[in-house]
Amino acid sequence: MEAMSGGPAFLANPQDVDRGTNMVSLAQCTVARRLVSGYTLRSHFESPLGVGIAGVIEPGDATVARVGGADLRALWVSDA
Repeated sequence: MEAMSGGPAFLANPQDVDRGTNMVSLAQCTVARRLVSGYTLRSHFESPLGVGIAGVIEPGDATVARVGGADLRALWVSDA
């Protein structure tokens, strides 16, 4: 994804979709520090084992992509 978009990539799962405001919230157990302006260290979300990096990505232009399909050959890409 970095090679396609020209910027850092972040693997995430949809957390919330609000059709009224046209917003999607994405979440994952950790985030790359270069994507956030500040961060905190927390225990892993699904267990008390390990460490996750928690941070907020500042608003701005982004590219959202989804790889899927039975053979993972389907690609959906959108500006965000």
